[in-house]
Amino acid sequence: MKLDLLEIVIPPKLAQEIVEQVQQQTESMLIYQKRYDTDLLAVFAFIPGYTFPRDVFASYPKKLISLEFKRDREVYRLMTTGKPVRELLQTFPWDPGEEWFEGDAQTAYLCLQSLHIPTRQVAWLATCPFIRAWDFQFDLFEKLET
Repeated sequence: MKLDLLEIVIPPKLAQEIVEQVQQQTESMLIYQKRYDTDLLAVFAFIPGYTFPRDVFASYPKKLISLEFKRDREVYRLMTTGKPVRELLQTFPWDPGEEWFEGDAQTAYLCLQSLHIPTRQVAWLATCPFIRAWDFQFDLFEKLET
């Protein structure tokens, strides 16, 4: 699925408030969040063409929030079984510039270079015994059964 991504780095004390505000004021899905020592990284996915209302962050000091928009990303949803996503994807044959975000313990969102996955990546997905499903055409807002 072609998606736009918004990566936000925020102080943990503001995380819940900001995440809730983005979800309430935008048509987005929180696909990843991770706490680091002094910051929290939250990644939201949007259907392409959606204009993000920048005033969502107007009441916060600019130095507290770091934003990065990534437009037109080819995103696949990957569902696993029996092995944590983080451990499993260490062996995935990545190309430069590709990344992934862990949705939960058994779901990941792969951000690849092209809609057409290279043969070595398809082979890895098709032969890995811990891959339950992978899909390019998924409902971003669908609640997953794990």
